Amino acid sequence: MARLDTSGYTPVLILGDAEWLSLRALAMGGRIPKDRIARRLRRSGILDDQGVTTSAATALHGVAGATRHLDVARFSPARPGQRAEAWIAPERATIVKHEPDGYHVYGLDGCEVPSAFAQLLDVRPRHNIDLGPHTLPQSVYSFIDSGNLDALAEELARIACQLDRGDEPGRLGGPTPLTDGLVSGQWTLSLISTSTP
Repeated sequence: MARLDTSGYTPVLILGDAEWLSLRALAMGGRIPKDRIARRLRRSGILDDQGVTTSAATALHGVAGATRHLDVARFSPARPGQRAEAWIAPERATIVKHEPDGYHVYGLDGCEVPSAFAQLLDVRPRHNIDLGPHTLPQSVYSFIDSGNLDALAEELARIACQLDRGDEPGRLGGPTPLTDGLVSGQWTLSLISTSTP
């Protein structure tokens, strides 16, 4: 599966799960692998006898010196889940986008990292009415962890029906933009986490 695409602005590595894990370990100072995964990486021009090839190295500079790891996922009923990660070093970052055909791995300057994540954040203007819920039941988190978007959408609609008890719009117990969105399936959930490698 491993491919090296050099046709664009920056080289992009397209990798399977095992290939990405092997290459990430190598970029973090591990040994050059000598297994069948490494053979696929060699055939694609990503590895050679000295390690990562020059043409693939720019995609991995962020992993080698990463001081922060950023992980962003977006869920909505209308689209399959989307996810991207950034391994952020002082000068460069390695971006890993989870796509249907594998992990797309490429390098960016640190100042360009926000642009890689903008499409995963739903930052459009909204009505400023927040009548809850301020905490969500454990079942919501379980559905997020399992990736079961259908069950998540049903649970959020159920919560919205509990909150909307027929009062006037904008009042406690009445419909709000949040409850309307949860019932109609017009919601987006963005999860953002950061850690130190």
